[in-house]
Amino acid sequence: MPNIYITQDELRVHPYNISQDDANTKYLEMLQDLTKKIIDNECQQSFDKEGADPNFVEYRVDGTGKDTVFIAPGKRLLTLSSVRVYVSTNSFNEYTAPNFYTHDKYVSWNTYGATAGAGRLFIEEFPKGSRNIGIIGEWGYETPPEPIKYLQGKLIMKILQDGGLSQKYSAETIGDYNYTLKEAEGEILGDPELDLIIKEYTNWSFYEAI
Repeated sequence: MPNIYITQDELRVHPYNISQDDANTKYLEMLQDLTKKIIDNECQQSFDKEGADPNFVEYRVDGTGKDTVFIAPGKRLLTLSSVRVYVSTNSFNEYTAPNFYTHDKYVSWNTYGATAGAGRLFIEEFPKGSRNIGIIGEWGYETPPEPIKYLQGKLIMKILQDGGLSQKYSAETIGDYNYTLKEAEGEILGDPELDLIIKEYTNWSFYEAI
């Protein structure tokens, strides 16, 4: 299965109307893979879902010495399960989701949500350190946002409409294929409508924003 956000069935109908003559199944798979890599690279995040109850995924982030920690660039917190505050490489104190206010880009202690037995009766800091806070949960998006699916469909259309670029990638559908991501981006990005979608969905670093 190629890397996709928009399906081939969706690409075959309005507003894309890509026919078998425009792109056979194998060629379209390659274009789906290529454009997904471009989208993830430009937006600095993936729109796939990672982790599910009970198989949650842990990502480690840096403690700030304050009551808030920020999600690493390229990751969006969908559902929080728990937070681990590491006191050593393999030793940690773990707190459940009700102890926190969660956002897709950061996690803060919920100072009004302490419950009996939770082990926290007042504001605590996330000890300052490198990758000493573990955030456990579901990541990404439940389903790709519709603007991202539209973006991928339009990028595929632009490749097909560009004779030279289309011919180059069409010739590489047999066997292994290689491409230069920046080369492809330079040829098919630059559309104001598509640039606006990329801007809207580009992940940001808190430290760059303040």
